[in-house]
Amino acid sequence: MSTQDEAVAAILALARGQAHQPPLVLSAPRGRGKSAALGMAAAGLPDIRILVTAPRCDNCEALLRHARAQGAAAPRFVPPDELLRRQPPADLLLIDEAAAIPLPLLERLVQGWPRVALATTVQGYEGTGRGFELKFFPRLDRITPGWRLLRLHDPVRWAADDPLERWLGRALLLDADLLPPARLPAREAEAAVYARLDRDALLANEPELRQLFGLLVSAHYRTRPSDLRQLLDAPGLEIHVLRQGDSLLAAALTVPEGPLPADLIPAIFSGRRRLRGHLVAQSLVAHVGCEAAGRLRGRRIMRIAVHPRRQCRGLGSRLLRELEADARHRGGVDWLGASFGLDSLLLSFWRANGYVPLRLGLKREASSGLHAALLLKALGPEAQALVDGMSTRFQALLPLQLADGLERLEPELAQALLQRQDSPPPAASLTAQDWAELAAFAFGRRGYEVSLVAITRLLHRFEDAWMQSGLLDAADRDFLFGKCLQHRSWRQLVEAHRLDGAGAARERLRGIMRKLLCALAAGEIDAERERLSL
Repeated sequence: MSTQDEAVAAILALARGQAHQPPLVLSAPRGRGKSAALGMAAAGLPDIRILVTAPRCDNCEALLRHARAQGAAAPRFVPPDELLRRQPPADLLLIDEAAAIPLPLLERLVQGWPRVALATTVQGYEGTGRGFELKFFPRLDRITPGWRLLRLHDPVRWAADDPLERWLGRALLLDADLLPPARLPAREAEAAVYARLDRDALLANEPELRQLFGLLVSAHYRTRPSDLRQLLDAPGLEIHVLRQGDSLLAAALTVPEGPLPADLIPAIFSGRRRLRGHLVAQSLVAHVGCEAAGRLRGRRIMRIAVHPRRQCRGLGSRLLRELEADARHRGGVDWLGASFGLDSLLLSFWRANGYVPLRLGLKREASSGLHAALLLKALGPEAQALVDGMSTRFQALLPLQLADGLERLEPELAQALLQRQDSPPPAASLTAQDWAELAAFAFGRRGYEVSLVAITRLLHRFEDAWMQSGLLDAADRDFLFGKCLQHRSWRQLVEAHRLDGAGAARERLRGIMRKLLCALAAGEIDAERERLSL
């Protein structure tokens, strides 16, 4: 265990040492002075360019207050998503409440600056206990070997072993944590048994309640005291688990949604009314534009979690199958759905279990830094027909939004969303003029802007070949996607791909198009090159 003074000294040594050092991680329960240590170190580095980030600016209040305490100017706060988008230069990046930042964003932050110090709460709602450490520390081992961990134990806001701290921790389950590895069953995951928990019985069984809440907190970026109240009191909420003996290995919470009042559906569709609750049902009407979906009954999966030590063994998929079987057996449920901050891995998981993406929010969530997605699985023919129609509409809308509203969506996620699970509609054939323009752009000096129609038709016509095959590597696919479908500026591409100016970006696009054309349409292109003397 380390003291706060040792933490400050370690941050100062990191800042004054050579660039591109492995990061420093401060880990402790609440009230141990982690944020203050970051601020005191910043105050002692007046000549160092320092940036501060955290899930929200108010998370850094203690850090910034201590940085100003000695008369120094406080370092600048930049939200994580803006920091990654703009990538301002700095000698030292301080990350507060790191456990509440989505892991994909946190990984990019750690790799993006020459020196990084992180502070994280591993007990309480600001953090995710052992779950964060089990998931993030192996990533640090992989991307920045040699990183350093300091654990702070002694409280600085109150006395050691304070009885009020113990009482609050127990009353609000602030200290609920994952079942330790030593207590996990050794048998294979197939031995897990599905059950629906009775909430009255759960309230009377504090060890199981603590185990369940610790599991749910470990998988969510932000938890509040109201989440515990909702778990125990929310109308219609159901708790589904996979267990082996007394050990909970996976859990999911579901709530009922729909049907919406028939007389209010037109007002919800037109944006004039919003009801309390019914998040997915209302979004299907208001955002997806399907009024008929508002008349269906569904259940929203509001949380799903698998113990980190038992992930990648099929337990999450098994729990979704059990949920579906239970809903079909009891009847009265037309769909199962979920809405959450989406990344490529989550999309792959839900799609593999038959859930179809129907909407992607235009703004990133403050809690996760990700775009919220809505996915649905139909449980009957009426719902299936509606889901098919909504999916077709989404696939037509998304390419347009990539150029107007979702310009900064990660290319790999956009590509994954556009990979239809059914057969896509036939693409328009290319004309003689299209082939001529493509040849002149790729092998000549014809401008990109005046060749857009031909390029767009080519990419749609051979979508599977360039998006899903090994024809292009990941970097070329991202470049092509960012420019031709998301219409990013040349300047944005230069920054994202570290090129030497717009001219180099244009030449890279010509090279990618040459590679595509020679592989996909060599006969047509060779003829045009000969005709145009290219």
